[in-house]
Amino acid sequence: SESVFDLQPFRHDPSWGTGVNAYIMDTGMRCSHSEYRERCTAGFGGEGDANGHGTHVGGTVGGTRYGVAKNVSLISVKAQYAGARHTTWLRAYEWIAEHYLANGKKPSVVNHSLGGPY
Repeated sequence: SESVFDLQPFRHDPSWGTGVNAYIMDTGMRCSHSEYRERCTAGFGGEGDANGHGTHVGGTVGGTRYGVAKNVSLISVKAQYAGARHTTWLRAYEWIAEHYLANGKKPSVVNHSLGGPY
């Protein structure tokens, strides 16, 4: 049967993400994970992942095996954890903006994975 969609084969460009910062605002990231090949740094909230979700999201964005942008520089923004409040999120957004400005306004994206009963 013929598809109503004109689907083309996906062609991944291995240079995607080169020269770009991706701020992963989530539960934090385990920057030592082998998928990141030293392209991950701990930013706001420090090193570590509160429950693994931020590390998973970082892998989707920029992991070496299955990531969309395999050359992106990942920056962990730990703003989702037990005890976090909306004010934590606001401080994290401020930190991202300050980091962006202090680092020469490098092309950047922010992935927000936030939720909970706040």
